[in-house]
Amino acid sequence: MNDQLSFHLEVFDGPLELLLHLLKKNKVNIYDVALTQIVDQYMEYLETLQEMDLDVTGEFLVLASQLLLIKSYLLLPKNEEEEEEDPRDALAQRLKEYEKYRVAASTLQEWQFLGAQLYTKHQDAIDPAILPCDQQFDVQAFAQAFTEILHRHERKVPPNPAVFERLIRAERYRVQDQIHWVRRRLHKKNGTRLPDLFEGMVHRMEIITTFLAILELLKANHIRVEQKRKEFWLFGQEEA
Repeated sequence: MNDQLSFHLEVFDGPLELLLHLLKKNKVNIYDVALTQIVDQYMEYLETLQEMDLDVTGEFLVLASQLLLIKSYLLLPKNEEEEEEDPRDALAQRLKEYEKYRVAASTLQEWQFLGAQLYTKHQDAIDPAILPCDQQFDVQAFAQAFTEILHRHERKVPPNPAVFERLIRAERYRVQDQIHWVRRRLHKKNGTRLPDLFEGMVHRMEIITTFLAILELLKANHIRVEQKRKEFWLFGQEEA
């Protein structure tokens, strides 16, 4: 039985990715003298592709000619009287830009994966007939007022990196706690504008939980809402 020789050949999307891989693998900077070794490894990779009858695109060959020019620049003696342009400068700039775009592409790909795990639905119109209390006000406008409050707070607060963590954390805000907080807040004041109730809140869950608490209090008729033109005011039931 004949032994079969098998090996794994890495595939690269382009010549810059191959060169960047060789530089990082050998821990060599583009301006190091050891760059000549990287040039040799790059050429060996192209020769391996040709021996396997694989197509070598023109981009790989163009970069190969640039690397051979750099190698000759490093090996040949320099003329101190003449200022020669270092061919490594342009290549170093290309590598820097390529690395920046590659990192950005990786980040976008990660965001795309995270976005695929989320499911959303369009907001349904609220039917005033299902309002679980006998108070009369524009329910759709009330919901829109809360949406504007939520968006206004989101513009003030920078994105929290923790939202990208796939971790399950304990609930920080509870509806029951916010019910007590809203009742205490309305009891101390002779009416409060809806936006003022959310003033100073930072976390999105705190805002949403507080709004749910308001709905629960309306359902139980423990607070009332008065609509004054486009503004909504909340009152404790003791003040009714």
